[in-house]
Amino acid sequence: MGKPWVLGLLAVVAVVAVGGIGFGAFTSSAYVQVQATTGTVGPLVWGPSPAYGGFAANDVCSAVRGTTSSAGDTLFLTASNLAPGDICSYGDSLSNLGSLPAVVGEQVTSASGTLCPVVAFGDNFFSPSTLIGSGGQVSALQHTVPASSYIQWAGFVHLLPSAGNSYEGGSCTFVVTLTGTAGS
Repeated sequence: MGKPWVLGLLAVVAVVAVGGIGFGAFTSSAYVQVQATTGTVGPLVWGPSPAYGGFAANDVCSAVRGTTSSAGDTLFLTASNLAPGDICSYGDSLSNLGSLPAVVGEQVTSASGTLCPVVAFGDNFFSPSTLIGSGGQVSALQHTVPASSYIQWAGFVHLLPSAGNSYEGGSCTFVVTLTGTAGS
């Protein structure tokens, strides 16, 4: 009678040992708590006030800060009453109101009008200038706009000297989109 009882006790002890029940253990824990947040790029805004000038006394060059979706994000440039060879030039500050530096490039995103084939646009992103009538050009240069800071922007609109009588009274409207990026 002794052997089955001992074998039964050994079986119970083996089950308890494997299951961990009935044995005491001291434990201690350490933790890692993580909070990850993103920074912001922009908004990119213009300001405080643009400067402009014309090549000839008859040129009408103007620049006005305005909005499309948020305060100050669009610089509206006007270059009118131009003769072949005339240039309107502009300057302003491009500010990054975000918490991360923004690498900014630009692209001509739309252009329409009979005058576009003889209008050149240039600034310190396009090098040296791009002919508006040749498609959706992408900037040759990129600039870093530091977080909560600005860089100086300078640009021009030029009616090429080759603009002949067939372009008289024409117009060209185009949009240049500047895009700031942070990260890869």
